[in-house]
Order: sequence, then structure tokens, then C-alpha cells
Amino acid sequence: EQNNPARHTAAGYAAVYPSASSKIALQRAIQEAGLDTNFDMSELHVTLMYDRSNPKLFHPATPGLTYMARVIGVDLFGDDKNTLVLKLDCEALRQRHQYLLSMGYRFSYPDSSPHLTIKIPAGQDDLNIINAAITKGLFDQEIELGDEHEPAAHVVLVAHVGLAAARAARADGLQQTWFAVDAGVAVGGALAEAVGEHG
Repeated sequence: EQNNPARHTAAGYAAVYPSASSKIALQRAIQEAGLDTNFDMSELHVTLMYDRSNPKLFHPATPGLTYMARVIGVDLFGDDKNTLVLKLDCEALRQRHQYLLSMGYRFSYPDSSPHLTIKIPAGQDDLNIINAAITKGLFDQEIELGDEHEPAAHVVLVAHVGLAAARAARADGLQQTWFAVDAGVAVGGALAEAVGEHG
């Protein structure tokens, strides 16, 4: 269920997706590694947030924002340890996850580290194949991630209040941008809704 974005409602779910060129590079690396997988590569994604309670909060993505990540390892996730994932290193993704937590979301899985699922079910042999491929440098290319899936607006914020809160918390520039975009889009959405209701 965690690895199927279509089965999550918008309110508690956010993810980013590899660019077309990164997806091709990943597919090539997986093939060259010799991994036997029937995982649908069109569903490759990195989960930023999954709160199964689906709280009515608001966190639109910054339009056009992309994240650059690197593969740093491979692991088996899930209760049955049968989900093969590429572990990623990207500080900006971790910051985005922490930002969403600060907005009130609670992550419903034990491990929030950035990762890409590449095979289900999988086992130790599969992990060894990818581990050897990483050692050989087959996954050395940077992975571009973007096109963040975002939920519908539920909460109205004011831009300067969001920025003030961010600065008061000594947030960095990227986090301040998220506060500003969240607030600005929320206000715009509220105005549009008001116009719709009152003609």
C-alpha cells in the first residue's frame, strides 16, 4: 500500500518523482546490474509524507522545485523485509519532510529516510546484486526529483505571518520559501473560493 501513490488520499500524502532522464538512467542501471524485477518503473517515487489519518492541513509544493539526490545504499524494508529500496542522500528532501512534520503531519511508517522502491517481493540475493552494482558505480549518477504531489488546500494562512514565523524559528531560506508559497497559495485559494460562493 505504501508504494502505490494512487491508493493514498491527497490530504495526508506527498511524494516527488524522478525526472524522465533520471528514470531512464535508473532503469539502465537496474538492467545492467542484472536485477530481475517486474516493478512498474513508471511508479518510481520518493514519499515525503504519509499520514494515514489524513489531517486537513495544507502544504503545496513550490512550483518547479527539484531535488538532487544520490544513491548511498540498498536495503530491504517492510514488516516482512521483502521490499527492495535504493537509499538516497538529499538534505533538501529531509528538510522538506521536517517542514511537513512542523505543519502538523505525523509520519505513519517507522523509517522516513528518502528511498526509491525497485522490487517487491525481494530477498537477500536481490540486495546483494544491487549492492555489488553500487560498488561498481552503476548508480553514481545524481537523481533529479520533482513534480511534488500535493494535497488540496484546507487552511488559510497569511504570507507575512508565515514568513515571520519562519524567521522567528530561524528557518533557512528554503524553508522560508515554503512558508511563503504555502501562505500565498492558501490566500489565493481562499479568495477564489469566496468569489465562487458569493458570485
